[in-house]
Amino acid sequence: MEQEPENVQTIVYAACVLHNLIHTGSATTAAAAATVNKQTGNVTPGFGLAFIAYPEALTHLPWAPLWSVLFFFMLLTLGLDSQFAGLETILTSLLDQFPKMLKLKRIYMTSGICLLFYFLGLVIVTEAGIYWLNLIDYFCTGWILLIVALLEVTGLSWIYGINRFIKDIEMMIGSKIWFFWLWWRVCWFFISPSLLAVRKLCNIYWFRT
Repeated sequence: MEQEPENVQTIVYAACVLHNLIHTGSATTAAAAATVNKQTGNVTPGFGLAFIAYPEALTHLPWAPLWSVLFFFMLLTLGLDSQFAGLETILTSLLDQFPKMLKLKRIYMTSGICLLFYFLGLVIVTEAGIYWLNLIDYFCTGWILLIVALLEVTGLSWIYGINRFIKDIEMMIGSKIWFFWLWWRVCWFFISPSLLAVRKLCNIYWFRT
């Protein structure tokens, strides 16, 4: 599954902060309970990490208000980054499919999709919003993204063809030697599909248990 480099760096940084937060005793009982499973000792998924544990840790730092503002600004930019990617995926697909009809109406189409997303998101701010959010987060991100990524890499490498895809890339960046593409061929054809398939099977097993 594809990840932006800045998102990967944020995840690594978050893991380091959480480890320090748990093992130095700087978190309150509520913050620790929101992030750590008492039986297994593992970090529990959910929103307690971002909205309980990290804010609690920030209160113990010098200039806590500054770090709090920067932390939530980071969350805002990460959310906007994901929204831009999703919106552009939809827009590009529609424009590629109907170029003559929609090319001159891009701004109206963008506004319409954003307005649709806004109305769909209103359910999150209702009294039952947290339950909807957890439902969407559990069933519409992990499972769906893994399936989409597996279908994408399979269609790219085994149906469209790696050689054709490499020729498309070289048309944009110029010709490269065969050794340059060796790692990418192995990754697209074998490593990525295998890892995604194993991860999906693990998800199914954990879900059943």
